[in-house]
Amino acid sequence: MTRHLKLSGELLLALGIVAFGLFFAVQTSLIEVSPGYARVGPRVFPWVISGGLIALGLWLAFEAWTRRWVTEESTEQAAEFDWPAFLLIGFGLLLHMALIGRAGFVIASTVLFVCIARAFGERRLARTAAIGLILTIIVFAGFTYGLGLALPAGILDRIL
Repeated sequence: MTRHLKLSGELLLALGIVAFGLFFAVQTSLIEVSPGYARVGPRVFPWVISGGLIALGLWLAFEAWTRRWVTEESTEQAAEFDWPAFLLIGFGLLLHMALIGRAGFVIASTVLFVCIARAFGERRLARTAAIGLILTIIVFAGFTYGLGLALPAGILDRIL
């Protein structure tokens, strides 16, 4: 008995992820590298991302093909779209874009962190803001001092 290929939404999504990974791999191979780089150069992380996308896509395709990929909709009724959460995340992104130039990366990203946490149901906003502040300071320090990439410090320029 032959098995007919049924293109389910899950299988199409998985194949799309594989195609996306292959596109990244082709584009990564086109990155020009000067001979000054030994092993770690500008292609390392794109190759890791490409490989991860291809592996994930193949794994998901296998899960979809063997029908082990069970969607939420198939086991219970799908939840309704949460418009307030969607709008709050969108508002947080707009605030981030508006604040990053003047207030700086740390403050803008902390505000975004709080908006997203609130959209996911967090009610302790002061604690969330403290956690967001600590995380964004760590990211800021890693990029600015570790990698030498200048993120906007904004009003915290003298402190950071």
